[in-house]
Amino acid sequence: MNNLKCVHSYNGLRVANNGTVMPCCYYDEESPLKDLNGNIIKTHTHSIKEMMESPDRISLIKDLESGIKHGACKRCWTDETNKNTSKRIEDNERFDTDYNKSLKYIELNLGNTCNLACRMCNIGASIKWYDDHLEIYDDEGGFRKDKDGYKKFVKQFYKSFEDDSRFWEEFEKILPQISAFDIYGGEPMLMKKQWEALEKSVELGYSKDQELHLATNGTIFAEKYFEILNKFKKCVVTFSLDAVGDRLEYIRHHAKWNNIETNVDKWINHPKNKNIEFDVAITVTNLNIYYLDEIIDWCISKNLPPFLIDVSRPEFYASYNLPQSAKNLINKKFDIYLYKQELPSFILESIKGSLNNMNSKEYDIDLWFMFKKKNGILDSNRKQSFIDTFEELNSIL
Repeated sequence: MNNLKCVHSYNGLRVANNGTVMPCCYYDEESPLKDLNGNIIKTHTHSIKEMMESPDRISLIKDLESGIKHGACKRCWTDETNKNTSKRIEDNERFDTDYNKSLKYIELNLGNTCNLACRMCNIGASIKWYDDHLEIYDDEGGFRKDKDGYKKFVKQFYKSFEDDSRFWEEFEKILPQISAFDIYGGEPMLMKKQWEALEKSVELGYSKDQELHLATNGTIFAEKYFEILNKFKKCVVTFSLDAVGDRLEYIRHHAKWNNIETNVDKWINHPKNKNIEFDVAITVTNLNIYYLDEIIDWCISKNLPPFLIDVSRPEFYASYNLPQSAKNLINKKFDIYLYKQELPSFILESIKGSLNNMNSKEYDIDLWFMFKKKNGILDSNRKQSFIDTFEELNSIL
């Protein structure tokens, strides 16, 4: 079998919102790395050496080297089937591999501080989900009966990154070997600890040899950060935007489209923008796949490369969770759109890949009714309306 080598299995480390770790952000969050005693590795309790030498990491490397598709890497295998590419393939080209399992590429999700409550998110990545989480994900009602237990559960998503964490004790020592940072949220523009980490790299003179990728929801323009961002060898800022106008405001609750569009213009046109590239990540769900042409056309008008990411969790928001009649009309719509539009090949292939993902599974009536139930609860709680906001999609459903 072919070697399925992945640079992140050897050299990657993702620090998740609750302080657990894994090789990268596509690795299954429900299978965090464990130590030799079977304990879950966390930033407060374990060293970076233990993170890099976890038996789970060793097992992952052995599987990939033997051509075995490791179960925790399902998102990449799905993308490679539907899109002929994946994070694994792209990052193998982007980064050099050190087979000695040294930490070179680090992804930081330092808590759940955020100002939005996106439909496909949860309390682990946004504190704005505090009330809705109980109704959408607490199916057994355990936390609704145990409020103190819920507060303790939520606390883990920011407690893990206080200054007494072992991770921060070692962080400065590993900075010289880091080649790239990926910074995610919560919302990075609001997360003090992430900026402290980047400032430390700038202060010690390492940033000039490091790449930085930062994802933001576009609701905040922070001029003060240009000085830090420009100090890295390469910096890419990604705006996470899934639609335009009222559909964006529906999906990314609390966002205001006019404010985001103004902020995006400020970021990309600011005179202090000397060394920063910008693009857009579009999370594809059953809510927005019919309307992808709108956000893609907007990206093209702003000269912002769009990249499509198919949601995997929660599954009731997956694009394949649509009745077949709706999928047929979406396929027909994009047959026409792709024929009429002269799109760059990477956009063309990305759209085709997301359509392949939509068509990859048959209609599951139970999953569809789960979507209708849970999305309806959010509509009620947030005083929003799927029917009014997605009128064309609703009419074909």
